[in-house]
Amino acid sequence: MNVMKVSIITPSYNSALYIKNTIASVQAQTLRDWEMIIVDDGSIDNSADIIRDIAINDSRIKLIQKENGGSASARNVGLQQAKGDYIQFLDADDTIAYDKLERQVELMDQKGLDVTYTDYKLTQSDGMTHSQLMGFRLNLFKLLAGWGVFGTIPLHAFLYRHSFLTKHDIRNTSEVKEREDWDFHIKVFGAYPKIERLAQYCGAYYFLCPTGKTTNGSLTKLTNGTLKYLLYKIQKTTGYHKLLLLIRLSFEMIRLAIACFRKGIDYTQIRPTLENASTQTKILTIALLPVSIILYAYYWYRIHKTHKH
Repeated sequence: MNVMKVSIITPSYNSALYIKNTIASVQAQTLRDWEMIIVDDGSIDNSADIIRDIAINDSRIKLIQKENGGSASARNVGLQQAKGDYIQFLDADDTIAYDKLERQVELMDQKGLDVTYTDYKLTQSDGMTHSQLMGFRLNLFKLLAGWGVFGTIPLHAFLYRHSFLTKHDIRNTSEVKEREDWDFHIKVFGAYPKIERLAQYCGAYYFLCPTGKTTNGSLTKLTNGTLKYLLYKIQKTTGYHKLLLLIRLSFEMIRLAIACFRKGIDYTQIRPTLENASTQTKILTIALLPVSIILYAYYWYRIHKTHKH
């Protein structure tokens, strides 16, 4: 079996408008030893034809077609076929910097790291803006508490050692339809990898949304998705991790109350989600409200202080 240095896994669904740019950013890599596995997740546009036409002239690009099952299941299919020492996830409407793979592989080879990640840029209606996740090193605590509150970081900013993912049986959870990236990274950081950030280097580019604006409808959907995921994860988790998730849920309830007061969220769409929470979860969430206020006030202070310096 031929072993590649990097396997790039791209879930694709109706990506005809973007997939050429995504593939081009991979073909432009200074590291040439890669394979790109594009998993078409039941597209009904001509994106599969576009991929085939490009793959004819580049044998490193492989197309797999499957019935629609979501991006998590598509990534898992790609992961099963991957031969690379390292895994790079890359959505079909995102791109990576021309030297990203080379820089991360070099650092990971030198230091024996399991995971590395870079800064990223997002596209909004007002142009490109540089963004960092939290301004300090990621760990499981910060990931559980801060993801989506003080920022996020896209999946394709990371590079993972394949053997690390295999050893800890880390895959995308197909049943999770909300916050898939967050869920994947909770698993990664829960295995306590050797990890390092490439400081002051932007390796990933992605689109936040076409208009760069957040509407009331999209904010309601975003909040509802976060609450659904937290309630799902709390049921599946025990011990310290569950406590952190409950604190995060308490903080989300504070944010929800503020947003409803400002009429930024339609509570009628979120109420059914909250009603599905167990009585124990509801009691603990209320009890932990003071803890969440203190924790996030301290968090905000630390990040604000870091950015000022």
